[in-house]
Amino acid sequence: MAKPEVVVVSAARLPIGKHGGSYRNLKSEDLAILAVKAALGEAKFDVREGRVFFGEREVTIDQIIGTAPLYPDRDGLQHIYSVNIAQGVGLLDVPSYFVQRICGSGFQAVATAVDHIRAGSYQAVIVFGAESMTNAPLVSTAARLPGDVWKFGQGQLDDMIMRSLKHDLFSTEMARTAEEVAKRAGLTKADVDRYAAQSYERTGAAQSQQWNRHAHHPDENGYLRGVVVLDTIDRAGNHIVLARDEGWKPGMTFERIHKMPPFPSFTYFNAATASQVSDGAGALVLMERSYADSLGIPYDTIVAGHTAATCDPRLMGRAPVPAVERYLERTGTKLSNFDLFYVNEAFAAQVTGVIKELGLPIEITNPNGGAVAIGHPITATGACISVDTIHELRRRQEKRALATACIGGGQAVVIEYQRVK
Repeated sequence: MAKPEVVVVSAARLPIGKHGGSYRNLKSEDLAILAVKAALGEAKFDVREGRVFFGEREVTIDQIIGTAPLYPDRDGLQHIYSVNIAQGVGLLDVPSYFVQRICGSGFQAVATAVDHIRAGSYQAVIVFGAESMTNAPLVSTAARLPGDVWKFGQGQLDDMIMRSLKHDLFSTEMARTAEEVAKRAGLTKADVDRYAAQSYERTGAAQSQQWNRHAHHPDENGYLRGVVVLDTIDRAGNHIVLARDEGWKPGMTFERIHKMPPFPSFTYFNAATASQVSDGAGALVLMERSYADSLGIPYDTIVAGHTAATCDPRLMGRAPVPAVERYLERTGTKLSNFDLFYVNEAFAAQVTGVIKELGLPIEITNPNGGAVAIGHPITATGACISVDTIHELRRRQEKRALATACIGGGQAVVIEYQRVK
């Protein structure tokens, strides 16, 4: 018997905020709530008295699946409660839980929801990914004393971001693994710097050519329509209005980047060729196709499939290569059957190596730039890339796209989105 198809009813994300920027007084859960509300709004769903309606028809949301932020918020561990997001969007009676797959968490949340729906467990699931890297704290490594559970011994303070970039078991770090991928692919520093400049150039072009007309200009065929124009009040009472990804900087040309020296002991890695520290969130509403049809809910995209793969952790950034190869083998398809590719730009060295090894057409790979230019809010990234992929397929009126990201420790997740209408 054929498995149920999973449709994307809506997909929306916040503009990605730069470190210490507009979102500095918002926690990861705040960003998640804003993104989920945006996705519900894009689907034209209303939340009334804890229930979801499409027009006058009630929509049963079976589950909310989100990403467990990689970093605890600096003022506590409230981010561990998935129920906070359900409460924040007015759906306290909807059960929820988190998944954690580091940089692939947002993709994993989608994949997990898809598996639930295909298995017949659920008919409708809200998925989100959210991360506030700005609020990543210093944490003491002191252990509790054996004789008194409330007293601690000596320890040191660790920067949670820097700590997460190391992989002690394999004596490496994320930037080092990107270097190894680039060397394996035979890339020069100029190759990597040229790719980084392209990311900035494509991002700038997308921002100048009707960036995200999601809310303000619905009749324009703009770029990245899933990016909402955010208008909110933060926890400090500041009014935030943000309409585009905040981290992009003008003038980041190849010549400028190529003149920047690499960090000590590196060949390719400098401040312009690595993804930015950032904050962000994205959300999707997924449904079993016949359930969406029964309610008259429009859609044009399905989640056609997903898989994951691993590689040597010392080559962490290469993992999208075996993941994509596995997906092609399992589905019996070819790269030439796809119209669009999104590969997370954790490091320009890593993504350039992946593109070269897989032979991805550069003109349809990350066509609106990526994390080098706009940031990589760790567990939010898969959801944000999913939103961009879906809306870019629509804008281009193309059919099939693959989206993927490398994951610390040597993993990658791949998801195929396919337009069906």
